[in-house]
Amino acid sequence: MDFHVKTATFSYEDSIISFPEQHTIEESTCTTRLTIDGNTIKRVGFLTTLIEGIARCCISSFRKATIAISLFETFIPVMTIIPGRANKIFLQNEQQTLYTIGRSSFVVRDAHHHYDAAFSMEIERCARALKQQQKLETPKDMRALLQQDYDFSRLTPFITTWSIAYMPREKARHFLAIIEECCTFLSAHSKTFIKIPSLTLYSGRKGTNGFFDPTTQTIGLYYKYDRTAQMQLAFFHEYGHLVDLYHKHDKAYARKRQKLYEQLQASETLQRISSNTELPQGHRDYLLSIEEILARLFEGYVFYKMTRKISSKEFAFTVPEFLLYENLFIN
Repeated sequence: MDFHVKTATFSYEDSIISFPEQHTIEESTCTTRLTIDGNTIKRVGFLTTLIEGIARCCISSFRKATIAISLFETFIPVMTIIPGRANKIFLQNEQQTLYTIGRSSFVVRDAHHHYDAAFSMEIERCARALKQQQKLETPKDMRALLQQDYDFSRLTPFITTWSIAYMPREKARHFLAIIEECCTFLSAHSKTFIKIPSLTLYSGRKGTNGFFDPTTQTIGLYYKYDRTAQMQLAFFHEYGHLVDLYHKHDKAYARKRQKLYEQLQASETLQRISSNTELPQGHRDYLLSIEEILARLFEGYVFYKMTRKISSKEFAFTVPEFLLYENLFIN
């Protein structure tokens, strides 16, 4: 593996670590500290710890990771790992990107975009071993596992009962933070916040973001790796179904609901759905149903209000269409 670094403050080459004008350390004997979002582990060996840190960042959601080396009883930060766009992470020193790594492909490229096959292979091997270790862990009560990481009382004002399936702690913390942020926004910006009767959070599942069970009034959501916006949209969508169900039998709401549905028939978004002959008829009918239109409109409207961004989902509603909703239900 052709991994080497040479900067003004730190260098690594041929298993030798150097701090200019300070000290030289043999790689296999040094003590290295890996810190990911405040969680720290210590290992002997620099390169093996660096590979483990990159692998952990590839398979988990994170904000920032650092690699520090022990020198004279002091840990000196030498590497930073940060998430980037297009499902990539960056390995940096002194804010200079040394390597770019694909989070799912594990492809490593240096600063000159040269592919390092051996480095890529080592990261992939470590990532797969970590994933296998996670699978072998006995499923446990996530509330018990997260007790020291999260104050569950923060969800009490918003949700009556909730559960979370077993998943890595980093995922669970990220998931709960998203739910709390969305609920806090809704509570602060809704005339009447509807407390969620039941919420279930699951680990990722391909092909679906969430569901709403009108019989039990349960919102179910699936974790989407490194896609915060997608999880926010899924939450607002299913909450939109809850809002619609809650008010459905109110006569004034029912009149506004029908009026909005009729106004939207000539809208740009519904016209695009109606004219799309590539969509199966059943799916087209589903997208044009009043229940789904109201949920998707609520989803896009609240997401826009919270983030000032328009959803990038196919057939997402537009700002003029949001205004129709706002004029009837909000103002």
